[in-house]
Amino acid sequence: MENPRDHRIETVAQLQALIGDPNPITPKKLFSALDETAIDFIARSPFIVLGTADAQGNQDASPKGDSPGFVAVEDEHTFLIPERKGNRLMFSLRNILANPQVGTIFLVPGTDETLRVNGTAALSDDPDLLGRLSARGAPALLAIRVTVRECFFHCAKAFIRSQLWRPETWPALPTVRQAPESSTSNRYVGNHTTKLPGWTYTKTTDLGFCLFAERCRTWTNSRLHGNVHFKASRASGRR
Repeated sequence: MENPRDHRIETVAQLQALIGDPNPITPKKLFSALDETAIDFIARSPFIVLGTADAQGNQDASPKGDSPGFVAVEDEHTFLIPERKGNRLMFSLRNILANPQVGTIFLVPGTDETLRVNGTAALSDDPDLLGRLSARGAPALLAIRVTVRECFFHCAKAFIRSQLWRPETWPALPTVRQAPESSTSNRYVGNHTTKLPGWTYTKTTDLGFCLFAERCRTWTNSRLHGNVHFKASRASGRR
């Protein structure tokens, strides 16, 4: 029996035959430095995604966010990303030490275009830089200095198709994620917006959930801001 046709795409020629050639104008939007429009976009962006890879090419994409303009532009070729308290896994930081090639995507809420910037990164603990990147009265733990290789604005099609900025299209969120009753474990870790009966809740910051746990001092059931992470446990034998 003959093998079924292999549908894998393995050559650029195959890919180009399927996708086609870009509009002749498109490559002209690629720049090797930040222009005024890009710098203004970065100043208005409260959220980015930082893409890195280790020496073996294993990738990681890490969200970074703070007040608009938290990424500081030094000049048209360089910008600084602050590193703040987190889960301490350091995937991105370890990757940068092994492989400085990085990619970033800047987002501005309500704006369908994104800014993509690729380049090389280095880590710095320069006190002057960390002070410049302070937030809420605390300096950054370290600074990720990115040297720009290329940057360009990405078209709006992904945001138009996903309707990302239209809340009325967002899927409904569950009010609670139930503990697995079939499990014999008496401990459950998860996102709760409502306390479950029969469970005792203790706030924790040792499970990588420190973003909300550190900022919230009391339980809240707010749908938007109350996904506080708690460690829940119950007495043995209770169902």
